[in-house]
Amino acid sequence: MSSIIHLIQTFNLNKLCFLSFSFCLFVFFNSPSLKGEEKKVEVPSPKEIMKKTFNRNEGKSSYVSNILLSCQFEIVKKNNKSKKKCSSPPRIKEFKSIAIEIQKDSIDAKSLSLIKKPASEKGLGFMQVDYIEEGKSSDQWMFLPALKKTKRVVGDEDGPKTGSFFGSEISYEDIEKHHENDFTYKLIKEEKIKETPTWVIEMTPTGKKAKTRSYGKSTSWISKRSYIVLKTEHYDKRGFLLKTFKQSNVEKINGIWIAKRMIVINHQKSRMSMLKLKSVLINPQFSEDLISLRALKDETFLESELQKIHGK
Repeated sequence: MSSIIHLIQTFNLNKLCFLSFSFCLFVFFNSPSLKGEEKKVEVPSPKEIMKKTFNRNEGKSSYVSNILLSCQFEIVKKNNKSKKKCSSPPRIKEFKSIAIEIQKDSIDAKSLSLIKKPASEKGLGFMQVDYIEEGKSSDQWMFLPALKKTKRVVGDEDGPKTGSFFGSEISYEDIEKHHENDFTYKLIKEEKIKETPTWVIEMTPTGKKAKTRSYGKSTSWISKRSYIVLKTEHYDKRGFLLKTFKQSNVEKINGIWIAKRMIVINHQKSRMSMLKLKSVLINPQFSEDLISLRALKDETFLESELQKIHGK
């Protein structure tokens, strides 16, 4: 017995044992089961989640090569599963896009897209300017090479902007910038999309925003990891499902989360579009002046500048 005491004193284990015992008591008496409650993980409010989603880091600039496919679809059944399939030859377009963050003179960001194929639509361009000010809608322009004319995209009497982006099921209002105070929010549930945890949030436009929206409400699945919207269901003002957006092939490129594939289904018109990113450059160097109405009208100049960015 004396030898054991001597060993404890030699290695000073009495202090260690006391500390360990005290720690065990602390854990035991502060365990959730004894308190009759479980420790709760604090969940951000749905508005905070959407604010982070709307302002998600997408890099200071980007250059993207895209393929856009659109078609009428039909629903076919195979192995007791329903699947959407093009019922007519798809219309395929290739276009380049550049975007840059401004954050000055009330401008948040600018972007420009230019069709390369098919030859019949080559030079057709689209430009958008997003604003920092809440409640201010994005400005959008189309360049029509056949008419050599720039047309501003506007809504009728402050209503939703009609028409679609390059003839797809993506409307002009779908690509406008949103602010967190444009909507009210409700957290519906939390669930996984292909093993990715998400928050499912219902959004209802308020005030002026409601007048410029075709949708009465929307439900979005937000990735908890990347804050990318993996899925959105848009309902018309009668409450019927109008469109479904799905984003996939999510990758982290130069520290920025990117969804490289998007499918848009228009349930009421039985049409669908798929947008696929062929290549992506994050934070390439170019002047913000490249995204301008002058550049939009000058395809030769714009193409030469895009080649410089891409290094080809």
